[in-house]
Amino acid sequence: MNSPPPRDFVSIIIPNWNGGLYLRGSIRSALSQDYELFEVIVVDDGSTDGSVEAASNEFERIRVVSQARQGAAAARNRGLDEARGRFIVFLDSDDQLLPTYLSSQVKFSKTLSNDMLSVCDRVYMNSDLTETLRREQLLPLKVGESSVSQVVRQIIQTSSPMHRREALDKVGGFDPTLKQGQERDLHLRLALAGYSFVRNPFVGLKIREHDSSGRISNQQFARSSPFHDLDRINREYQRIVDGMGANIERRIIETIAKRYWAGGRRCIRAGRLAEAEIYFDAARSCGVQDYLWGGWVYRALCRMFGPVRAERLRLTRFHR
Repeated sequence: MNSPPPRDFVSIIIPNWNGGLYLRGSIRSALSQDYELFEVIVVDDGSTDGSVEAASNEFERIRVVSQARQGAAAARNRGLDEARGRFIVFLDSDDQLLPTYLSSQVKFSKTLSNDMLSVCDRVYMNSDLTETLRREQLLPLKVGESSVSQVVRQIIQTSSPMHRREALDKVGGFDPTLKQGQERDLHLRLALAGYSFVRNPFVGLKIREHDSSGRISNQQFARSSPFHDLDRINREYQRIVDGMGANIERRIIETIAKRYWAGGRRCIRAGRLAEAEIYFDAARSCGVQDYLWGGWVYRALCRMFGPVRAERLRLTRFHR
């Protein structure tokens, strides 16, 4: 019988689908930690490029689990089923951890109560990791704000939090029916279950920004599926209503309304005016006055000319 792992043991779960170009760099970053109590689980989600075989030959310490193609959420859940750690880190196969990630996250997590999750800062870089584009961090709670509102108004990147195993078990892990936005949905369900996110102010993660067949621009996405964002926001809003009932903060509703409005603006830029009006109507129906998403110039133009002409005037102004 295998002995139980140490209390502060960490499981790093890397889902992989044809990640040949970057997978080994991701694994190497996980194995190069200045912390010793961890395992690396690579869940291969039906790859056909030989990436997982190459990684298995190069790295003896990793554990590989293979399954038929089911998507990133299912792969992460499979890794969670296999994991032995009290703490869980989900690392995308094209991103990299910095060497102090685990030691800093474990140390900080141990200062928090069990209903708090540590979130590190991250830097976004170009595809070959030679240029830093920007640094992002968790936006803190405002006075009187709930953790649900904190999650709704920002995106917490998949690998930034160090998760507690019991929290993931409580909410059931990732939703495998979702094709996009799985991490946002997970973090919302954690917040609704009473967990909060706390910034650990150090850079622990490098994230690549690159174009690929799996990542398409906002305009391309709006052209091919203009209602995808609408469905996602509707689902998120309904989840909040079911979880909070009449206790929903006004600032949450305002954030949801602005996300509807932002979706309408994307549709206008993609030439989908009829679909844009559906987004704008959804924003107006939220029952709050502050639903316009944009700077003060755009807001003024919008109130004078309406959203379609305002968007066109704004684009003309910035593309002369």
